[in-house]
Amino acid sequence: MSLAARRRCLVALAAALGGCAPDLPFDPTIVTGTTLLAIAADPAEAAPYQAVTWRALVASPDGTVEAPAIDWALCTAPRPPSEDNAVSARCLGEGDLVPLGAGATAAGAMPADACARFGPDAPPQPAGAPALRPTDPAATTSPCAPAWPG
Repeated sequence: MSLAARRRCLVALAAALGGCAPDLPFDPTIVTGTTLLAIAADPAEAAPYQAVTWRALVASPDGTVEAPAIDWALCTAPRPPSEDNAVSARCLGEGDLVPLGAGATAAGAMPADACARFGPDAPPQPAGAPALRPTDPAATTSPCAPAWPG
């Protein structure tokens, strides 16, 4: 076989192999089962005692789930600075939860001590324990924080 013919074969082989699509790993953007996508709070930030309504956005391969079976609870445990999660690990068990009902939406009021539990005030501490560091407040304006000077 001549050198030119070999080159044509290699180019054809490379083109054929280059056209093959590899098997891609799991794609997290494709909904393959019933999935909680988001929770919206109204209002998005609430002061102590203020009423809040939470609404779940649940999807399935068939589209939006209009009446998802969700048991709602408000976690009252402050997240320790040593935990690298959005909520306290204590909220993943049975304790430190206030039941709010079941269904696609839930309503409740912010606890009176929400600013101490979730920031920026110092959280409650057990008797005889050392002083606890306050939780960092959200980057946005918080109902617990004074307004920024304008």
